[in-house]
Amino acid sequence: KNELRKTGNLLAAQFTHTTSRSNDPHLHTHNVILNFTWDEIEKKFKALEASQLYNQATFITEYYRNALAKRVLDLGYEIESDVHGFKIKGVSNELCELYSKRSAVIKNAISKKEKKLGRKLSNNEKSNITHQTRDKKEKNLTFSQVKE
Repeated sequence: KNELRKTGNLLAAQFTHTTSRSNDPHLHTHNVILNFTWDEIEKKFKALEASQLYNQATFITEYYRNALAKRVLDLGYEIESDVHGFKIKGVSNELCELYSKRSAVIKNAISKKEKKLGRKLSNNEKSNITHQTRDKKEKNLTFSQVKE
């Protein structure tokens, strides 16, 4: 039979990063969910049906942003609404721009491509440009070197 069965389990790993690939301050988390689940009825591992996770991506993103906002508030900072969730109150737009080198590279590349094609790019095309323009990961820097 090809049917869905709720197993109630999955295996995931979470990685929290404090900088972007450009070594700008950028607190973010990557969650990796392995593509298997334990089926107690058949007593074997089976592929995970992940469509519900994908369908809930917007909700999961907002849940993460709210949890992060709560942690920022617990540290004593004030926050304010922003187009991508929230930002820390009192941090100037100029400072955010200074530490957003990666965003500037992406926006510039998208703008050039749109001018060349004479149209707006789709989200998929923007995603491709984002991946094509990213730097290789710096694997040998210490935390002190990144802070410098």
